Amino acid sequence: MSGDDYEKPSGENTPLLSDEYAAPVTMCPADANAPRVMELQNSRNGEQPSAEKTHSVETSWMHLPSGEMEDFTTLEPVYERKFSSVRLQRVLFAWHVAGLAYFCVGGGPFGFEQSLEATRSPAISFWSLMLAGLLWALPQALLIGELSSIYELGYNDWVIRGLGQIIGLGHAWARAVCNITTNLTYCSLYLDYLLPLILGDDKGGRSYGQLLPWRLAGVVPYSALIICGNMLGVKIAGVGSVIFTIIVLSPIVVMIGFAFPDINWGSLVDFSVYTPSESSEVESHFKAITLLLSTLVFNLIGWDDLGNLASQVKKPSRDLPLGLMGCLIMILATYSLPLLAVTAVFTPAEYGPNLFVNTAEALWKPLGMILSIDAVIGVTGIGFVYMAASSEAQAHCSELGMLPKIVNRRRRNGVPFVAVIGQGLIISVLAVFIPFAQAVEMQSWLYTFSVFLIVISYVSLRWRWRHIIGKNPAVDQVTFRVPLPFPLICLMVFPVVCISVICLLVADVIQLVTSLVIVVLSFITSVSMFFFTRYKRRKEWEIVASPPLPRATAINTSSINTL
Repeated sequence: MSGDDYEKPSGENTPLLSDEYAAPVTMCPADANAPRVMELQNSRNGEQPSAEKTHSVETSWMHLPSGEMEDFTTLEPVYERKFSSVRLQRVLFAWHVAGLAYFCVGGGPFGFEQSLEATRSPAISFWSLMLAGLLWALPQALLIGELSSIYELGYNDWVIRGLGQIIGLGHAWARAVCNITTNLTYCSLYLDYLLPLILGDDKGGRSYGQLLPWRLAGVVPYSALIICGNMLGVKIAGVGSVIFTIIVLSPIVVMIGFAFPDINWGSLVDFSVYTPSESSEVESHFKAITLLLSTLVFNLIGWDDLGNLASQVKKPSRDLPLGLMGCLIMILATYSLPLLAVTAVFTPAEYGPNLFVNTAEALWKPLGMILSIDAVIGVTGIGFVYMAASSEAQAHCSELGMLPKIVNRRRRNGVPFVAVIGQGLIISVLAVFIPFAQAVEMQSWLYTFSVFLIVISYVSLRWRWRHIIGKNPAVDQVTFRVPLPFPLICLMVFPVVCISVICLLVADVIQLVTSLVIVVLSFITSVSMFFFTRYKRRKEWEIVASPPLPRATAINTSSINTL
């Protein structure tokens, strides 16, 4: 198909998989495309695009070999997206990215103490964390940084482009359910931390029914803060995430300061396996390994959520890798420093629930209460940032034609307010009745499944780019690329694929069955959408959903005058 064959349809809103899609998938010579390269560079350097004031146009780019041109100096405009009366500005710097990613992935040390409860060995927990950071978290951070700088509609767009429309849309439906359960998980976790502070820790003496009125009262301020905070825009979310990060890390720094003189450094090289006591929940080495693996994966997952906000990063080629690497360092410090403090207070035989809070109390009694309040603040920060990322994902699903157009309605600062309010109300109702344990079971499996598909999509896309990496300086200077050849890229992501498969297979039976039902229903919906859209407007579907391997034809510049 050539640019001359394309007839631009009308309409202000342009869902990517509907009959209102408005961009050709063709390639253009470098000389004809020079103005567009300059436009992209100006946009990613913070200058406003030369669009009309009533529209915002964001363009994602990739350059691919055509087989007919040997100099590889062409660019492909993959798609254009418009938002009526909205201009999405690039307002996020590296420090914003680091703060947002910190709460997408971690948000505090709480939950990681389960690794100590599983192994009863500081050495195994500490070095397992470092190994997971190297083999699980670092590859994800790198590939997410690369994908986010090239395709700015987030993980749903990545999977569609890498694995095709059916798998991509199936993933998008499953991930939409995952986003709801993840927001629900953080809201329930917030209530689980808040209510003991208000009512006192009764060691499980109160029934869940007795706690319902308190959960209802507690969820109201949480939802109001999350919704109203996100209405202020992604820049405020970025600044807020940095402030929350400082608040969360401050008590940890104080705790390690108190514990530093008494840290048992020898425990970090003592790999003795301690036999759990009879009261321990860990009854076998297999269960201990499973709990350790699930804890590490759960506490180092979430890098892909940042991709939904990538279109508002000031300079992706610089700010994305710097922010993500800074986030990884903070995450590892957040988990490892309290672990070192534990060795100064408790022996492995004394490990138990709430280990980090008990350690803080033993070091300085007020510090235990401060750390408990810190947990509430950290979980609120996680919910705040994740709501921003997941709302963008729902808005992108609206652009893909999966959800009604109203979901993509935005305020003038770019916030998809319908998606924010809708998700906030849904999780507020569900969090009152569904506890954290039930929510996290489904969320963790679907999240891991999504990571698996994203990594495979990245490998697929990187295979298509293997001959042209670094061939076009005009594009390379505005995008980030992992500086490795394709074989080493495969080696880099291999541990991520293996860990994902293991986590998917060792899941609880009920969790596995429930999640598989959701995935099957998602793919049934995807197949139905595929054939319905293909039957309705086959030409537009092929423009949108075909893998991005276009022929080397001149672009019809009349169809891109809005840029």
